[in-house]
Amino acid sequence: MYTPTAAHVPGLTRKHQSRFESNYAGTGFDLMGAYAITDRLAIEGSWYFRHELQYVDSAYHPISRYWQVPDSVRYLRLLSSIGLAYTFPFDRDRHFFLSTSAGYGKGRLRMSERDMSSRNANGMPPAHFSQYYASMQRVYVQPAFLVQYDAVQVIASLRWSWVRYGFRHGTTLEPFDVSPHRTYGFHEVAATLRYTPPKIRWLAFELQLGEAVASRKVTFLFHNFVGGLGVAIDPVRLFGRAP
Repeated sequence: MYTPTAAHVPGLTRKHQSRFESNYAGTGFDLMGAYAITDRLAIEGSWYFRHELQYVDSAYHPISRYWQVPDSVRYLRLLSSIGLAYTFPFDRDRHFFLSTSAGYGKGRLRMSERDMSSRNANGMPPAHFSQYYASMQRVYVQPAFLVQYDAVQVIASLRWSWVRYGFRHGTTLEPFDVSPHRTYGFHEVAATLRYTPPKIRWLAFELQLGEAVASRKVTFLFHNFVGGLGVAIDPVRLFGRAP
């Protein structure tokens, strides 16, 4: 029901720096961009896409006392976000920084469920097909600690995300333990390692790993992995306008 996006930690520490990156996370990807308005303030935006297929075998459900038929579920998750980040150094050499970002996102969720029992029995297409739709909103706050040297950035971040779903198209997600217009909280910690080749200062490679932990109100299933592999460019530096 929920997949955390990659931690958006552009690590901009000087005015007019920029970053556009793509992060691959196995079942989809994140596109993220940021631009430093001043040495300390940056605007950031992101768009993420997740698409996956899950197969469920037939099994006996001990509580409801009936057999669950085999089926398949396709998930599609889209989310766009925009926010601001404030970053400041706390040493004279500008190697250590603290950053706090906050933002708002809006997206949608679609689940398509197919009953596979008829296909297994006679080779015909699935007889039962259901679709579930929901809108999705997210507010986040993310403090981060950044260590920066010429070619390497190391960033530790903790993002608090508050997610709310709204149903649409006459469908409901209550059978999946998701209540309409109820806020669910997630704590998403991540460590990011970013490498910039010394002779190609506009290019960077990134590795990110982390975990999402849900609050007590979350009773539905979700992915707890945060991160992936990414590549980023600095468009301002690439086109020769870096400060």
